[in-house]
Amino acid sequence: CTTHDLNFVDSSYVGQSTYYTVYVKKKDGYTIDWGSLYMSNNLSVIHLNINDNNEYCLWWNKNPYYKAVNGFTFKLGATTWQSTNINDTLIKTNLHFKDYCDFTVSVIPKYPSKGYQPGTQTYSMSFGDYAGIPVRITSYWYTPMVQISKDLVACYYNDSIQKFQLSTLKFISKQPLIYNGIKVSGATLSPNGKFAFGGIVYPNCVAINLETNQFYVFKDMLTYTGGLSQSFYISDVGIGIIMGFSGFENAFETAYDYVHNQAYRYHSSKYIAGKTLISPDGQFYITDGYGYYKNNNSSNYIFYVAGRFEFFTDDSNKLMVLNNSKMTIYQCFPFTKLQEFDVPEIVYNIDYFNKEFLCGSTKMLRIRSLQDGSIIKDIPMTITPQSTANYFLYNHVIVSENQYAYQVK
Repeated sequence: CTTHDLNFVDSSYVGQSTYYTVYVKKKDGYTIDWGSLYMSNNLSVIHLNINDNNEYCLWWNKNPYYKAVNGFTFKLGATTWQSTNINDTLIKTNLHFKDYCDFTVSVIPKYPSKGYQPGTQTYSMSFGDYAGIPVRITSYWYTPMVQISKDLVACYYNDSIQKFQLSTLKFISKQPLIYNGIKVSGATLSPNGKFAFGGIVYPNCVAINLETNQFYVFKDMLTYTGGLSQSFYISDVGIGIIMGFSGFENAFETAYDYVHNQAYRYHSSKYIAGKTLISPDGQFYITDGYGYYKNNNSSNYIFYVAGRFEFFTDDSNKLMVLNNSKMTIYQCFPFTKLQEFDVPEIVYNIDYFNKEFLCGSTKMLRIRSLQDGSIIKDIPMTITPQSTANYFLYNHVIVSENQYAYQVK
């Protein structure tokens, strides 16, 4: 525009980024570039939050140039609508946990720039993310996470033990695993996060007491086990499972006390079992469903279970077995069935601190009681959770495999 005044009002400005350049035309006809001004984007940032009624809401701050705003065009997924209410700053959605939200607000200036018809000039602000609270550590939520207390979970990542606080949904600490300047690789955590086991310079391995930061080094171990690609299991007291080469005559599975440098040959075979587990206190060891007891006078197995199994993290003498939609709780020694109930859904994980477990059902996640299998809470979803997906329940917080959290209320 051209003006004889020493000021200029752009009535079409609604917060978009733009350049202004001032030219001065002299009396002799020459034009001089007097200077430029860049206005950075001042359109509002869109946020997605969940309210007390578990509704996902999109919100943004009121446009500071609202007197120049004529209205908005909203686009949520494939749905588009308009509003002339300049005070609109909140949209309730029907999104569910883990849905992808693609939302755009287009601001319509009341006074469009020269060359535009009213309503045809817009400036957009967009939001694209999943419904949930981002809890990223890197590009992936590393598994397995170990619940080390009611409010803390931990994982091994980038040569360190990372601790995540559930009440704040923040990673709060990092404990590097370094022995004499050498980073520990491929570490496995014990059930309650008190010990870790990993590799140092090949073929040596190390067990670490994470409470005292004491290292127990074992030379040449990987020569017999075939590398850290084999599974290693360690308990909260430093007794672990060593699994030897599966293709050799001397294949073995041994319970080893790394702290006291002592082996307990519970079981030996010419193949390596596909399902192996040690209890948190190191007293019980299961291989392919056959259970052994360290303090038993005989080396024979004391029980056999079929299906998926895991020890209670807060009681090593209790065992959960899931087989054909039936969950059974056993006492390990003497071996006794304590309770049994039906679970028709996919079971993802168990929160032993709250005695709850997480299931996937048709278009929902479901929380059940570990006491009797009763339904505690259903969380609606647009999709049906699959057995190949990963969801985790820790202290009333559900975390998806793509690192988004849902706080159960």
